[in-house]
Amino acid sequence: RQRQMCIRDSTITMSSSYWGMMMRRKPIWDSPTTIEIVPNFYLHTFYCSLFFLILMALVPIVLSRLYPNWYKSLSDKKKQELPAYLTSLVHHSTVVPLAWYGIYQDFQVIDPDQPFDMTVFINFAAPFCVGFIVADTFYYAIPLCFHGNVEYIIHHALALWMTYALISSSGHLIRYFPHIVICDTTNAIFNLAWILRTTGLRNSAFVSTLEVSFAVLFFFLRIINL
Repeated sequence: RQRQMCIRDSTITMSSSYWGMMMRRKPIWDSPTTIEIVPNFYLHTFYCSLFFLILMALVPIVLSRLYPNWYKSLSDKKKQELPAYLTSLVHHSTVVPLAWYGIYQDFQVIDPDQPFDMTVFINFAAPFCVGFIVADTFYYAIPLCFHGNVEYIIHHALALWMTYALISSSGHLIRYFPHIVICDTTNAIFNLAWILRTTGLRNSAFVSTLEVSFAVLFFFLRIINL
């Protein structure tokens, strides 16, 4: 019972500390918007979009040559989805750890008028994230629309709108950008499990652990955090 009380008290303390960080007042000075902070934001976004489009186009070519038997065993639907899932995993595995680091550094801030400088993170993450969504929209979401599946295009449109609304608003709001990005932690886990299920690991304990982790983290990151 004493152990349960300690865990409960620790959870309450951590929740209060996290809530206090999220509700921290903004600095007394005005900050420039993210688009003003990031030099050549639209050009960098274009380059990132091009990078992800090229990567998506290369995935089936490279994998079909490196692993011909495995690739041939995939259904047509999985062959169509594979470039999006694998490229998505590359995106999430790159930017999500940086977002977690940014939140950790922001958590250490005591004086709101001396916030953690997220300029380096935003310089990379903002074009990288928007570029990925744009590329995935053209390569995956739009073709799905022609097959009657409009859910992805709606999701991507809302994601683009939310991201642009944030990065074009007052600069002090960029501290919330990593909290949006860490939601893709669940996507990274889901995509990795999806890819492994196409191999001989479908019924392995590792994949089962990933699936359970996805469900648990989805609740905390997509529902509570977001």
